[in-house]
Amino acid sequence: MAYLLIPDKKQTRKVPIKKATFFIGRARENDLIIPSDSLSRFHAQISNREEKYLINDRGSLNGVFLNGSRIYGEAALSDGDIIGFGDFHVRFCVEEPKPLRELKQAQQGERFPISALVDSRRFTPEKRERYLELLYHFSSRLLQQFPSSDLGEIALDLIHEVWKPDRSCLMMREKPGEWQISVQRFGNNPQLSGDTMVISSSVVRELEKNEEALLVMNATQDQRFSASESLLRQNVTSVVCAPLWNNKKIHGFLYADLVSSERSFSFSDLEMFSILANLMAIKWENDQLWHQTLLQQQLEQELNLAAEIQRKFFPVLPPALPGYQIAGLTIPSRKVGGDAYFWHERRDGSLVVMIADVMGKGLPSALLMSQIQAIMKIFAEQYSSPAAMVTAINEFIYKFSTQDKFISMVVIMLSPEDGRISFCNAGHNPPFMLRHDGTYELFETGGMPVGVFVDQKYLQADSVLLPGETLFLYTDGLTEARNTEDEEFGMDKLIQTARLYSALDSPQFAEQIVKHIREQWLGTDQEDDWTLLVLKRDAETNL
Repeated sequence: MAYLLIPDKKQTRKVPIKKATFFIGRARENDLIIPSDSLSRFHAQISNREEKYLINDRGSLNGVFLNGSRIYGEAALSDGDIIGFGDFHVRFCVEEPKPLRELKQAQQGERFPISALVDSRRFTPEKRERYLELLYHFSSRLLQQFPSSDLGEIALDLIHEVWKPDRSCLMMREKPGEWQISVQRFGNNPQLSGDTMVISSSVVRELEKNEEALLVMNATQDQRFSASESLLRQNVTSVVCAPLWNNKKIHGFLYADLVSSERSFSFSDLEMFSILANLMAIKWENDQLWHQTLLQQQLEQELNLAAEIQRKFFPVLPPALPGYQIAGLTIPSRKVGGDAYFWHERRDGSLVVMIADVMGKGLPSALLMSQIQAIMKIFAEQYSSPAAMVTAINEFIYKFSTQDKFISMVVIMLSPEDGRISFCNAGHNPPFMLRHDGTYELFETGGMPVGVFVDQKYLQADSVLLPGETLFLYTDGLTEARNTEDEEFGMDKLIQTARLYSALDSPQFAEQIVKHIREQWLGTDQEDDWTLLVLKRDAETNL
């Protein structure tokens, strides 16, 4: 039978695929309902054709991914495949029945001696065969694919199948010094009521002190526990316990005991019991690693989706302004960035451009910047000056943003008829205008970054973009790019580099600036987002 393993925050659940065609999506009519906005109502289906399973994308918006690659149409599934539906991931598993040799029924009092695990040559053929049978039995059961939440129950199944104890349990560490019974099981002893088990505190202390397998063959004669009131009160006669150890720390213990019994556990039982605990620890560790990998893949795909959404906030086509060229370029240092540029042609014919940088990196900064880009589409029409726009953004961010982040930005308004410019610089790296006479002008007037004080007053200043001149806006990722000597590129070198490529059109100009810094200066990985915006006014021609 095939099934899907679905990771939750704390454990993994198992969903069997019982139908020949198994539907997946947001709608209630699906066999697996995933209430995520990244899924379509009827997103995908899994079909069983002659014991072969196929996954099919039913025309979903965000796609179906098989082991990280998007599929189109139909694809074959194999045991262990990871399937992504939008930003949601599951693992496909096939539970194939494995032929197990029947365990020989143990006679009363006979145990399964495995006194030298590393060297079974000294065993009689009968004992060696029994040892291998048990090892194969444990491995085949524990190393199959099943939800990690079932691990304790399966381990107790094996304990009762092989050793037939009166009681057994799995103890897990909740916090240092505190152990809790995660799963418990009672045998067929008529003297036991089936209530919650109570483990002797003496046994727990011994386990914590030595952190190794423990055997009590006769509780009344064992000097370590002969005074244990709990063991005596519960008539516990023999105990076997082994740690779940992953070469770093102990996560839990498997425990079994006999109550008012003439039987007792042996050292051989302890060694095989320890093997079961070790296999269980391996299974538990693998499940944790798989769960982390699956969540990491899910996060990676969510970041890819966030990056795609963020790109949609950036303007695509430049405004059609005769005599002017405009281009923007952003290169985030991560999947998503905290930089942005913006332009908007107002109804009165003027052009508003903006460049901004959220102080910080990652998804929170990207979400805040998307807010800025969205409200700028409103404020660029609503307010008539750059200072008024920045003031409105500052009030909005201060009042409504839940993030403790500041934003540096520059807003510029251009009158295309005569090249007149008004600008407001809110704590940002100063844009510069390359004059046709070889000089440059810095745009510094404004105020503090937005989001610092709700009543911050912002100033603006004026200038003129003449024919043949270029206005260059950028974020600090460019000026702070470091070479192998740990030196910053700096604004002076940025101005010099801009002059080298000022004759190019705006898109080529922006690309060459980035290429120059990356190839001729950058000595390390890109540490910050790189964003630039170029506004050029064409030179006048004499006909």
